[in-house]
Amino acid sequence: MSGNALFLLTNYAESGVVSASTETPTAPAGNVQNSQRGEFWRSDFGGSSYLDLTLPAARTISHIAIVDTNITVNGTIQVEAWDDAIDGVTQTVDITVAPNLYVDPNEVAIPFGEGAYGAGPFGAVESSALINGRNVTLIALPSGVTSPFIRVTFADDDTSWQECGVLFVASAEQFDVNLSYGWQASRIERSAFRESLGGRRFVQQRDGRLVIQGQFEWLSDAERTRMLITLQRFGEFRPLLFSVIPETTDEGLTTTVYGTLRGSSLNHHNANLNRLQFQAVEEL
Repeated sequence: MSGNALFLLTNYAESGVVSASTETPTAPAGNVQNSQRGEFWRSDFGGSSYLDLTLPAARTISHIAIVDTNITVNGTIQVEAWDDAIDGVTQTVDITVAPNLYVDPNEVAIPFGEGAYGAGPFGAVESSALINGRNVTLIALPSGVTSPFIRVTFADDDTSWQECGVLFVASAEQFDVNLSYGWQASRIERSAFRESLGGRRFVQQRDGRLVIQGQFEWLSDAERTRMLITLQRFGEFRPLLFSVIPETTDEGLTTTVYGTLRGSSLNHHNANLNRLQFQAVEEL
């Protein structure tokens, strides 16, 4: 799946019909259509389960992304698609991948539990020794797939239930020339600090937001126009997915962001070049 950096913009799954093999009453399948990743679907007890998606019309689909799953590196995510019906006759896609997680081999596996954070990634991951409860698995489909009937199957004998925060189904926006001057990853600190009269510091630790920023230096005029429309449509409020290294490896923890664009701009300078400067800031 390596290659040009990509943007996944409009999520076709939001307008489709979603169901699941099983679900818990407090975390139904429809939650995967909610752009807030903390509104997740969770299966009932068992080692495998699946999500079914029926799109209202045929769309060209290049990628399916699974935002936040508790499937461990020993589990699998299978994507299937059909032209005629779910589990039908005309199958066009059958791909199985390992989830895109980073697991610290020196970390002790402990349950996160629900705790004071409530439902969401902080209360969603059990015994998987994740350095971070948030993750994105990118699955590239064969070119030209337009099948409107999709099934995503989660299987893992190391878990007693499965879950997904956001099901993202989209066609990638890529530029002819990749990032010309590299990219930069950083985090926005969110921990709360207080200091006593005696100078002692007290910290309520919180995960920071991942930020990826960079610039595309050589956009064509058509790419410039499409991106200007994107900046208008998405603003700084509508989530999208950006990956600077679109690969199914554990590198995705630091190179793929489910979030919003901030402080992005387009300019056309005197060398007759179109430059896009952008920031993709993680949604929590």
